[in-house]
Amino acid sequence: MISRLAGLKLTDDSAPGFSDTPSGWYNREINVMVAMDLMLADDGLFRPNEPITRAEFARALYHIDHRSDKVAPFDDVKGHRFEDAINQAYGNGRINGYPDGTFRPDAPINRAEAARLLNRFAGRSVDIAGLADVVNDVRTFPDVPMTHWAYFEIIEASNSHTYTRVEKDNILEKWNRVLPLLQR
Repeated sequence: MISRLAGLKLTDDSAPGFSDTPSGWYNREINVMVAMDLMLADDGLFRPNEPITRAEFARALYHIDHRSDKVAPFDDVKGHRFEDAINQAYGNGRINGYPDGTFRPDAPINRAEAARLLNRFAGRSVDIAGLADVVNDVRTFPDVPMTHWAYFEIIEASNSHTYTRVEKDNILEKWNRVLPLLQR
């Protein structure tokens, strides 16, 4: 997802050099992410079937996102291996902590959190007003009610659409049309 959103050149389709990652449909993505130092394989293993942590996800954006000097206010990231990446992702408004004041860098990132992070990285956001003209065409999920904190993040990430910006220099969108599944 990150390699495509960042517009990275996906040209190397050779088998990745990890014993736990045989050649497959994902070769180009793994190769570019590792070549650009966006994902690490510390001990020669890629661990493709393990969850990615919140810190690792922030680290995956570190070298391709805007620099930020802000420091995240979470005590549990101080001294963490990916503290700089977490600070940058937080400073750029990509990721937040939890209501209890923690970041939980080594916890797996869930789908809703990943959707928010990637939407913010891609400069995408919608709210109820932005969906007004297409609300009947939007694909929703029965297990994600509108009251869920990430409802609009999930809608944004899972519906291909055309849009206009609500205001210049603001990521908020007004959707014009939801594209049919076949046009994705």
